[in-house]
Amino acid sequence: MKKILFTTISAPFCYVTGSAYLWQKRRKIEKIQEIECRKGTLTKEPLDITPKNGEDSFNFNVCNSEDFKETYEYRPVKISGIYDHSKEIFVERTVDHHRGYCVLTPLYTHLNSKGDKVGIFVDRGWIDDEYRNSKIHYDSEKINKKEEIMGIIRDTEAIVKNYIPNDLKENRVMSIDVKEFEEFRGIKMPEIGRERYCFMRETDFGQKNKGNLYPQLPSAQSFLSWYVMPDRHQAYANFWLFLTCTIVGCNFLVYVAI
Repeated sequence: MKKILFTTISAPFCYVTGSAYLWQKRRKIEKIQEIECRKGTLTKEPLDITPKNGEDSFNFNVCNSEDFKETYEYRPVKISGIYDHSKEIFVERTVDHHRGYCVLTPLYTHLNSKGDKVGIFVDRGWIDDEYRNSKIHYDSEKINKKEEIMGIIRDTEAIVKNYIPNDLKENRVMSIDVKEFEEFRGIKMPEIGRERYCFMRETDFGQKNKGNLYPQLPSAQSFLSWYVMPDRHQAYANFWLFLTCTIVGCNFLVYVAI
Protein backbone atom coordinates (compact mmCIF):
# COMPACT_ATOMS: atom_id res chain seq x y z
CA MET A 1 0.00 0.00 0.00
CA LYS A 2 2.85 2.38 0.87
CA LYS A 3 4.51 1.67 -2.46
CA ILE A 4 1.35 2.48 -4.39
CA LEU A 5 0.79 5.65 -2.34
CA PHE A 6 4.37 6.84 -2.94
CA THR A 7 4.12 6.19 -6.68
CA THR A 8 0.73 7.89 -6.87
CA ILE A 9 2.13 11.01 -5.20
CA SER A 10 5.43 11.11 -7.12
CA ALA A 11 4.08 10.26 -10.59
CA PRO A 12 2.65 13.75 -11.31
CA PHE A 13 5.96 15.33 -10.29
CA CYS A 14 7.81 12.95 -12.59
CA TYR A 15 5.48 13.87 -15.44
CA VAL A 16 6.07 17.61 -14.87
CA THR A 17 9.87 17.33 -14.64
CA GLY A 18 10.01 14.98 -17.63
CA SER A 19 7.87 17.33 -19.71
CA ALA A 20 10.06 20.28 -18.69
CA TYR A 21 13.16 18.34 -19.77
CA LEU A 22 11.67 17.57 -23.19
CA TRP A 23 10.52 21.19 -23.65
CA GLN A 24 13.98 22.57 -22.89
CA LYS A 25 15.60 20.10 -25.30
CA ARG A 26 13.08 21.02 -27.99
CA ARG A 27 13.70 24.75 -27.52
CA LYS A 28 17.45 24.17 -27.71
CA ILE A 29 17.12 22.37 -31.04
CA GLU A 30 14.68 24.98 -32.40
CA LYS A 31 17.01 27.85 -31.53
CA ILE A 32 20.06 26.13 -33.01
CA GLN A 33 18.14 25.62 -36.24
CA GLU A 34 16.86 29.21 -36.21
CA ILE A 35 20.36 30.60 -35.63
CA GLU A 36 21.74 28.63 -38.57
CA CYS A 37 18.86 29.78 -40.76
CA ARG A 38 19.36 33.44 -39.81
CA LYS A 39 23.11 33.19 -40.36
CA GLY A 40 22.51 32.09 -43.92
CA THR A 41 19.96 34.84 -44.54
CA LEU A 42 21.80 37.72 -42.86
CA THR A 43 24.91 37.18 -44.99
CA LYS A 44 23.05 37.60 -48.30
CA GLU A 45 23.53 40.66 -50.47
CA PRO A 46 21.08 43.48 -49.64
CA LEU A 47 17.88 43.38 -51.67
CA ASP A 48 16.79 46.73 -53.11
CA ILE A 49 13.11 47.14 -52.22
CA THR A 50 12.61 50.77 -53.29
CA PRO A 51 9.34 50.91 -55.28
CA LYS A 52 9.02 52.86 -58.50
CA ASN A 53 6.72 55.85 -58.82
CA GLY A 54 3.20 54.69 -59.64
CA GLU A 55 3.33 51.57 -57.49
CA ASP A 56 0.67 51.50 -54.79
CA SER A 57 2.34 49.39 -52.14
CA PHE A 58 5.41 47.52 -51.00
CA ASN A 59 5.66 43.88 -52.03
CA PHE A 60 6.24 42.73 -48.45
CA ASN A 61 2.92 44.24 -47.34
CA VAL A 62 0.86 42.26 -49.83
CA CYS A 63 2.59 38.86 -49.76
CA ASN A 64 1.40 35.99 -47.59
CA SER A 65 3.25 34.74 -44.52
CA GLU A 66 5.04 31.94 -46.37
CA ASP A 67 6.35 34.23 -49.12
CA PHE A 68 7.32 36.87 -46.55
CA LYS A 69 9.38 34.36 -44.58
CA GLU A 70 11.03 33.03 -47.72
CA THR A 71 11.89 36.41 -49.25
CA TYR A 72 12.19 39.01 -46.50
CA GLU A 73 12.58 37.53 -43.02
CA TYR A 74 16.02 38.58 -41.71
CA ARG A 75 17.13 39.34 -45.26
CA PRO A 76 19.27 42.48 -45.57
CA VAL A 77 17.41 45.07 -47.63
CA LYS A 78 18.08 48.61 -48.77
CA ILE A 79 15.64 51.36 -49.58
CA SER A 80 15.97 54.97 -50.69
CA GLY A 81 13.84 57.90 -49.63
CA ILE A 82 13.52 61.13 -47.68
CA TYR A 83 12.90 61.23 -43.93
CA ASP A 84 10.07 63.30 -42.47
CA HIS A 85 11.38 64.14 -38.99
CA SER A 86 8.26 66.15 -38.17
CA LYS A 87 6.24 62.92 -37.92
CA GLU A 88 8.64 60.68 -36.04
CA ILE A 89 7.48 58.69 -33.01
CA PHE A 90 9.47 57.71 -29.93
CA VAL A 91 8.84 54.18 -28.64
CA GLU A 92 9.98 53.50 -25.07
CA ARG A 93 12.73 50.91 -24.78
CA THR A 94 15.03 49.99 -21.89
CA VAL A 95 18.55 48.93 -22.87
CA ASP A 96 21.01 47.68 -20.24
CA HIS A 97 18.76 49.14 -17.51
CA HIS A 98 18.85 52.58 -19.18
CA ARG A 99 15.58 54.19 -20.17
CA GLY A 100 15.45 55.39 -23.74
CA TYR A 101 13.56 55.37 -27.00
CA CYS A 102 13.60 53.81 -30.43
CA VAL A 103 13.14 56.53 -33.04
CA LEU A 104 10.50 55.64 -35.66
CA THR A 105 10.67 58.04 -38.60
CA PRO A 106 8.59 57.95 -41.81
CA LEU A 107 10.73 57.51 -44.92
CA TYR A 108 8.95 58.66 -48.09
CA THR A 109 10.08 56.42 -50.92
CA HIS A 110 7.89 57.16 -53.95
CA LEU A 111 4.59 58.48 -55.30
CA ASN A 112 1.68 56.10 -55.76
CA SER A 113 -0.69 55.97 -58.74
CA LYS A 114 -2.65 58.93 -57.32
CA GLY A 115 0.44 61.06 -56.86
CA ASP A 116 0.44 60.75 -53.06
CA LYS A 117 3.66 60.29 -51.12
CA VAL A 118 4.03 56.74 -49.85
CA GLY A 119 6.48 55.64 -47.22
CA ILE A 120 7.51 53.22 -44.51
CA PHE A 121 8.36 53.75 -40.86
CA VAL A 122 12.03 53.14 -40.14
CA ASP A 123 13.30 52.22 -36.68
CA ARG A 124 16.45 54.31 -36.77
CA GLY A 125 17.89 52.97 -33.52
CA TRP A 126 17.96 53.72 -29.80
CA ILE A 127 18.69 56.98 -27.99
CA ASP A 128 19.06 57.63 -24.27
CA ASP A 129 16.19 59.38 -22.49
CA GLU A 130 18.25 62.52 -21.78
CA TYR A 131 18.77 63.09 -25.51
CA ARG A 132 15.13 62.74 -26.54
CA ASN A 133 14.65 66.43 -27.36
CA SER A 134 18.22 67.17 -28.41
CA LYS A 135 17.83 66.15 -32.07
CA ILE A 136 21.11 64.30 -31.68
CA HIS A 137 19.75 61.67 -34.06
CA TYR A 138 19.37 64.22 -36.87
CA ASP A 139 21.94 64.47 -39.63
CA SER A 140 21.65 68.14 -40.57
CA GLU A 141 23.43 67.56 -43.89
CA LYS A 142 20.81 65.01 -44.98
CA ILE A 143 17.58 66.74 -43.93
CA ASN A 144 15.15 66.81 -46.88
CA LYS A 145 17.66 64.89 -48.97
CA LYS A 146 17.30 61.41 -50.40
CA GLU A 147 19.37 58.76 -48.66
CA GLU A 148 19.80 55.00 -48.78
CA ILE A 149 18.97 52.96 -45.68
CA MET A 150 19.99 49.37 -44.94
CA GLY A 151 18.17 47.10 -42.53
CA ILE A 152 15.64 44.30 -42.24
CA ILE A 153 11.86 44.23 -42.59
CA ARG A 154 9.90 43.43 -39.43
CA ASP A 155 6.22 42.78 -38.77
CA THR A 156 4.24 45.15 -36.57
CA GLU A 157 4.49 44.36 -32.86
CA ALA A 158 0.69 44.60 -32.59
CA ILE A 159 0.44 40.91 -33.49
CA VAL A 160 2.53 39.56 -30.59
CA LYS A 161 0.92 38.05 -27.49
CA ASN A 162 2.48 40.50 -25.02
CA TYR A 163 1.52 43.56 -27.06
CA ILE A 164 1.10 46.65 -24.87
CA PRO A 165 -1.50 49.16 -26.19
CA ASN A 166 -0.26 52.68 -26.86
CA ASP A 167 -1.72 56.06 -25.97
CA LEU A 168 -0.33 58.29 -28.69
CA LYS A 169 -2.31 61.33 -27.59
CA GLU A 170 -0.74 61.11 -24.13
CA ASN A 171 2.64 60.31 -25.68
CA ARG A 172 2.87 56.89 -24.01
CA VAL A 173 4.18 54.59 -26.72
CA MET A 174 5.35 51.13 -25.67
CA SER A 175 4.95 49.04 -28.83
CA ILE A 176 5.50 49.48 -32.56
CA ASP A 177 1.98 49.39 -33.98
CA VAL A 178 2.51 50.31 -37.63
CA LYS A 179 -1.18 50.65 -38.54
CA GLU A 180 -1.79 52.92 -35.56
CA PHE A 181 1.28 55.01 -36.37
CA GLU A 182 0.24 55.43 -40.01
CA GLU A 183 -3.24 56.59 -39.02
CA PHE A 184 -1.96 58.91 -36.29
CA ARG A 185 0.65 60.56 -38.51
CA GLY A 186 -1.46 60.58 -41.66
CA ILE A 187 0.84 58.34 -43.67
CA LYS A 188 -1.10 57.20 -46.73
CA MET A 189 -0.83 53.51 -47.51
CA PRO A 190 -3.39 51.63 -49.66
CA GLU A 191 -5.35 48.89 -47.90
CA ILE A 192 -6.32 46.90 -51.02
CA GLY A 193 -4.61 43.51 -50.92
CA ARG A 194 -2.65 44.40 -47.82
CA GLU A 195 -1.69 41.37 -45.74
CA ARG A 196 0.57 42.92 -43.11
CA TYR A 197 1.89 46.12 -41.55
CA CYS A 198 5.67 46.21 -41.65
CA PHE A 199 8.40 48.59 -40.63
CA MET A 200 12.11 48.64 -41.37
CA ARG A 201 14.71 48.24 -38.63
CA GLU A 202 17.86 50.04 -39.71
CA THR A 203 20.78 47.72 -39.06
CA ASP A 204 24.54 48.03 -39.02
CA PHE A 205 25.83 45.46 -41.49
CA GLY A 206 29.29 46.99 -41.30
CA GLN A 207 28.45 50.00 -43.45
CA LYS A 208 28.49 52.37 -40.46
CA ASN A 209 30.69 52.89 -37.44
CA LYS A 210 28.80 55.12 -35.03
CA GLY A 211 30.46 53.91 -31.83
CA ASN A 212 28.54 55.38 -28.92
CA LEU A 213 26.83 58.07 -31.00
CA TYR A 214 23.06 58.09 -31.19
CA PRO A 215 20.95 56.56 -32.44
CA GLN A 216 22.58 53.21 -31.65
CA LEU A 217 21.92 50.67 -34.38
CA PRO A 218 21.55 46.92 -33.82
CA SER A 219 24.21 44.82 -35.49
CA ALA A 220 23.47 41.79 -37.64
CA GLN A 221 24.97 39.67 -34.85
CA SER A 222 22.29 40.88 -32.43
CA PHE A 223 19.64 38.96 -34.38
CA LEU A 224 21.45 35.72 -33.52
CA SER A 225 21.10 36.20 -29.78
CA TRP A 226 18.37 35.42 -27.27
CA TYR A 227 18.10 36.04 -23.55
CA VAL A 228 18.15 32.25 -23.18
CA MET A 229 20.65 30.74 -25.61
CA PRO A 230 20.83 27.02 -26.58
CA ASP A 231 23.54 26.28 -23.99
CA ARG A 232 21.31 27.66 -21.24
CA HIS A 233 18.42 25.52 -22.45
CA GLN A 234 20.73 22.50 -22.22
CA ALA A 235 21.64 23.42 -18.64
CA TYR A 236 17.97 23.71 -17.73
CA ALA A 237 17.29 20.39 -19.46
CA ASN A 238 20.03 18.71 -17.42
CA PHE A 239 18.46 20.03 -14.22
CA TRP A 240 15.00 18.69 -15.08
CA LEU A 241 16.49 15.37 -16.22
CA PHE A 242 18.28 15.06 -12.87
CA LEU A 243 15.03 15.62 -10.99
CA THR A 244 13.21 13.11 -13.20
CA CYS A 245 15.87 10.47 -12.66
CA THR A 246 15.86 11.17 -8.93
CA ILE A 247 12.11 10.59 -8.71
CA VAL A 248 12.35 7.39 -10.75
CA GLY A 249 15.29 6.23 -8.62
CA CYS A 250 13.40 6.91 -5.40
CA ASN A 251 10.49 4.83 -6.68
CA PHE A 252 12.87 2.01 -7.50
CA LEU A 253 14.40 2.10 -4.02
CA VAL A 254 10.97 2.15 -2.41
CA TYR A 255 9.89 -0.96 -4.29
CA VAL A 256 13.16 -2.74 -3.47
CA ALA A 257 13.40 -1.71 0.18
CA ILE A 258 9.78 -2.04 1.28
